[in-house]
Amino acid sequence: MRLYNVVTCTFQQFHSAIPPYIIASHRWGSEEVTYQDVEGHLNTYKSGYVKLRGFLDYVRQTYPFIHWLWIDTCCIDKTNSVELSEAINSMFRWYRNAAVCLAYLSDVDFSAEDGTAAESGTRTEGNAYMSDDLKRQLQHSQWFQRGWTLQELVAPRLVVFLSQQWNVIGFKGRGFYNDTSFVAQVAALTRVPAEVLHDSREVGRVSAEQKIRWALGRGTTREEDRWYCLFGLLDAPIGANYGEGSKRARRRLLTELEAVGSIATGRAAVLTREFDEREPEFNDFPDGLRDDAVTSSGYQTALFDDAQSHTEEELPENKPRPSPETVRRLYALIIAQGYSRTDAVEMLREYVATGRIARLRQTQVAG
Repeated sequence: MRLYNVVTCTFQQFHSAIPPYIIASHRWGSEEVTYQDVEGHLNTYKSGYVKLRGFLDYVRQTYPFIHWLWIDTCCIDKTNSVELSEAINSMFRWYRNAAVCLAYLSDVDFSAEDGTAAESGTRTEGNAYMSDDLKRQLQHSQWFQRGWTLQELVAPRLVVFLSQQWNVIGFKGRGFYNDTSFVAQVAALTRVPAEVLHDSREVGRVSAEQKIRWALGRGTTREEDRWYCLFGLLDAPIGANYGEGSKRARRRLLTELEAVGSIATGRAAVLTREFDEREPEFNDFPDGLRDDAVTSSGYQTALFDDAQSHTEEELPENKPRPSPETVRRLYALIIAQGYSRTDAVEMLREYVATGRIARLRQTQVAG
C-alpha cells in the first residue's frame, strides 16, 4: 500500500505494519493528478492539485496526529497493470481499515456557519442544519451517483462528509447514532439501510443480491468498472482486466459468486442471467426493462393469458407484483429468444422473486 506523508509530502510503500492513515473519497474530475505528476512535481497547473492540497490541509489541521493519506488518484501507479489490479482487489479493505474516510462533495455548497453548527454537535434535536436546500444538493451530488463511491460509503468505520468549502456536512459510522437526519437522507439516496451506515460490520449480513441492487443506477467512466467496483463489496477479488468489456467482467464476477455460494445456482437463476447477457435491452444487472424492450405486439397478445395465469398462481406472494403489462412484455421477450414456455415461467418467477421487475413504472411498459 502506497501512502502519502502529509508532512514531508513524499510517498512511502508499506507491505506490513501499515501506520494509521486517512483515506480520501471524491468524485473524479477531468484534471486529476497521477502518481507520476505528484512524484515528479509535474503538471502542477492541473485542478486536481487544488483538491489534493485541500485534503492535505484538512488532515494536517484536523488530525495532526495522523501523518498519512491515501487517495486513489496518485497513490496508485496506474501505468502498472499488476499494481492497479491488486489495488482494486484491496480497496475495500483499505477503506475499511482507515482511521477516517473524508468524503469530499465538490458540488455541495455548505456555508461555514452551517459547518460550525454541524461540528458543534447540535444535531441531536431534529438536526436543524439539514435544510431543504442541503437535502436538494445532496440529492443531486455526483458523489452519490458513482460506482466506486458505494464501497467508499459502506466500508469505512467513520466517514466525514465535506462540502466544496471543506466544511463538515455530516457523519456516517459508529458513535454517530444521533446524526439521524443526515444518515436517513444518505440511506434514502443510496438504498443502503441505516443500520449498515451506522455500523459497517453489518454489511457482512447483507446478501450479494442486495449489495448489487445498491449499485443500480450508479455510473462509471469505464464500462468494466461497473463490475470492478463491486469486487471488494462482494468479497470477490478476481482481478481487473481492462479491455475485456462489461459483459465478460460481469460473467467473471457472477461465476465467482456462484462458485463461493454467494448467489443462487438454481436453474431459474442461471437462465435469467444467461438471458440478461443475450438480450441487449436487458442491461445493468439485475434490473433492466427499457421502454423499447419489446416491439412485437403479436407476442404480447398471443402469450399474455399463458404468462399471467402462471404468475398469478405461482409467483411468491411476499414480493411486490409487477403489472400485467410488464409480465406480458417480459414473457414475450423471453419466448422470442427461443426459450420454452416452461423455462419462461421459471424465469418470470426468478425475476419477480428477486425484485428485478417490480421497480418498473407503468409508463415504461405501456403500449
